[in-house]
Amino acid sequence: MKRIGLLLTLLLIIVAVLTPSALAAGVQWTLAWQYNGALEESVLIPGRMLADNPGMQNQLIEQGWKKVKEGDSTLFARSFEGWRTYEIKPDALPLTASKVDYMVFTMVEIHPAPEKLANNQLLQTLDKNKDVEIIISMPGDIQESSGNAINEKAISFRPGELANPSFTSKTLVYSSWFQWFEMGIAVLILGTLGIMLYLMFRMRKVDRLIEEEYSLEKVEEMIMGEGEKQKEDEEEKE
Repeated sequence: MKRIGLLLTLLLIIVAVLTPSALAAGVQWTLAWQYNGALEESVLIPGRMLADNPGMQNQLIEQGWKKVKEGDSTLFARSFEGWRTYEIKPDALPLTASKVDYMVFTMVEIHPAPEKLANNQLLQTLDKNKDVEIIISMPGDIQESSGNAINEKAISFRPGELANPSFTSKTLVYSSWFQWFEMGIAVLILGTLGIMLYLMFRMRKVDRLIEEEYSLEKVEEMIMGEGEKQKEDEEEKE
């Protein structure tokens, strides 16, 4: 009995020590929106989960994921040119997005799309233990979000929240930012145009002054003036 009691005590200690780290080692799915509209996506999967689902790694590779890092957890990543090429993927996150560009200013609004969750077999498999954390990061500050704020440019939520109408009825992410590269080009173009217009104005002014100073009428007046002066000088001499 003493041995059984000692064994149970030891087992409880092991569970108490290992459980926090095991719970922390969940799945982390990140979608990062870039300044140019491209998307960088990654998913960090614990090794135990890949071991329990032997076909998952092949499934990820078939969907365009690349294995980036392997260890206690394996990191898979992929990238897309924009939202349109991303949302057609069968394992895309269950979200909808709209993007508006105003030359040097961009606005993006993202909403939950719970109806798409049923088609995402990968997300459902990963979330069997309800330990998937989805992170969305934006290049600009997030002005409005129904998710949990990580910092000014990133929020998180869990797939289970997609079943909550109060969560899905709100905007998940609203973010806006300046396109600094395009703004720099616009400033350079406007500056160049401003300098050209200024030089053209100055050249026209100089041409007008030259025209007024050396016009044919002005020359005739000068000639006539010289002639009259000579005539007056001759009269004085006489």
